[in-house]
This record gives sequence, structure tokens and C-alpha cells, in this order.
Amino acid sequence: MTFSPGFNTGPHLTTRRDRVPPLPEPFSEVAPHSHRTRDWLVLEAASVSYSKAPTYFPIIDLLKNYFQIEPRDDARKIREKLTSKLLSLDRALEPALPVFLALLDVAVEDLEWAKLDPLQRRRQTLDTLKRLLLRESQVQPVLLVFEDLHWIDSETQALLDTLVGSVPTARLLPLISYRREYTHPWGSKTYYQQLRLDVLPAATAEELLDTLLDQDTSLNGLKHLPTVTGRFSSLGSPEAARGRGVEGSARDAGRRRTRSVERRC
Repeated sequence: MTFSPGFNTGPHLTTRRDRVPPLPEPFSEVAPHSHRTRDWLVLEAASVSYSKAPTYFPIIDLLKNYFQIEPRDDARKIREKLTSKLLSLDRALEPALPVFLALLDVAVEDLEWAKLDPLQRRRQTLDTLKRLLLRESQVQPVLLVFEDLHWIDSETQALLDTLVGSVPTARLLPLISYRREYTHPWGSKTYYQQLRLDVLPAATAEELLDTLLDQDTSLNGLKHLPTVTGRFSSLGSPEAARGRGVEGSARDAGRRRTRSVERRC
């Protein structure tokens, strides 16, 4: 995969379209480690296949990383982190605090927010998220990585749609992956670029598995999962892998192998 940020050659919206589910190594493991993104802010989010996943799930995950929210943080600590980060970025963002509190499931003690109807809250939420990302892009280039858009919720999709329109005028590079059943309206954009990943030949896929799994004998069973017309569909599908209890192990092995290669380089 080649990585081509748009600040030298014009703005870009880059997507990756998979013909089959990806192998265990996450897409976000590649581009964020490029030397070209060394001075960038990298924000990552991924959709999940669970039907009960909350609205804005990828955005919530992204915000937790951005604001450095830890699982042990209580409501007071979360509020402190949000306030400190927003004020350090731009004091004009302070009135947007209720939006972030609501998304992070912290009680909002704001009368104006309480007066808003659901449609107004949705509009203000989308506007605030966009403002935050665009304001941050004025400080440093922002690489926005979204995985698995084929599982995206409607509100996260709405945010992406509005962000895409700002790509030409902001130092913002959305980098997105999805399966072929997912469709979007961005294909006609002059700054849109699609990277298509075709199915690996069986021999190449086996070689990739050997590299990812390295010498971890506990994962040898992964190499023998059923394949369909040369595709490692059972390995690539999170649902199937989760049923076998191997998804996390495979991903961890891939990451360990990636870090090992990086250290040797």
C-alpha cells in the first residue's frame, strides 16, 4: 500500500475497498507508522458488527483516545480532562463541552442543552465534532482512520459525509476501509482516491500467515481454517473468528510481528 498525504499534491480522501474481509493485521497499523505522518495527529476509530452497538460508537472510541479517557476515570475526572483539552486547543470550544459529556455518557448540567429537542442535539453534535477536528487540523495535520465502514452507524456516517466536504480546505486526511457491499457518495470527488485490495493467491496468503503468526505455536490452528475459493474468509471474518476465540490472539500476534520487524529496521 502506498500512502500519499494530500498536502504536497493536493487534498485527498483515501479509501481502501476490500473484496474479502481483511486479514488480522489492522489497516490502522500501516499508515499511522509511515514516516510521512510522524508530525501528524493520528485519530483512529472502528465500527463493530454488534447490532446493539451504540450510536456514534466509533466516534466515542475516537474521543476517548483523543481526550485520553481511561476506564477507571469517573465523571469528575472525565469532565476535567475534557475541559482542559478544549481550553488548551481553543477557548471558543468551551461551550461545546455538553456535547462531549453526552457522548461519553457523563451527566450534563447545562440548561441550554436540556432545552434542545433530539433533532437540535443531533445537529449540534455533528457541528461540534466537525469544529473540533477542523480546529485541530489548524494546529497540525490530522490523519483520521476509520475501519470497517460497512458496519458504520448512521450518525457516524453523517459526520463523515460533512467532513469529506471540508477536505479541500483543511489539513485533514480521512483514511477509510470497507468491504465491497458498502457504498458512499464520495466517488465523484476530485480529491477522492481508492486503493483496491484484491484477493491474495493461496500461496501468498499462506506466506502472509506464516509472517503474521511467526513462531507462535499456539496459533498454528489458524493456518488450517477452511478457505472458500482461495479466500481466508473464516480467518478474515471477525464473527467467525470470534466464535472460535481466535480473533484477539491473531491480532496480537500480527502486532507483535509488526513491532518486531520495525525494531529490526
